[in-house]
Amino acid sequence: MRLMAEYGFFKQMRFHSTTSQYGTLTRGESLLNDEIKEQARRNFVDDIKGGAFVNEWTKKHDTASRRLDELRKKALSHPMSVAEDRVIQMIQGTKMSPSGS
Repeated sequence: MRLMAEYGFFKQMRFHSTTSQYGTLTRGESLLNDEIKEQARRNFVDDIKGGAFVNEWTKKHDTASRRLDELRKKALSHPMSVAEDRVIQMIQGTKMSPSGS
């Protein structure tokens, strides 16, 4: 599996479908507005460079681990995750069909 870290955000898109590439390139700019860019800057400067993230994860690890478990459960119960499960089951069912599709 190719990682974004190996190729960067834009170059890794070549491993995505053309539908995904088109959606990202035509809709992405509107998602990355000034408010979101400012929040990302704050997250990077305050949380990461400022040490808040590492402090939260290491010094408060028990609390952070419980929060991580809760966030994983929430993500896996999200409607998109549930829908993905159905799609994956359909795809795997198709791959296992006797017709060889």
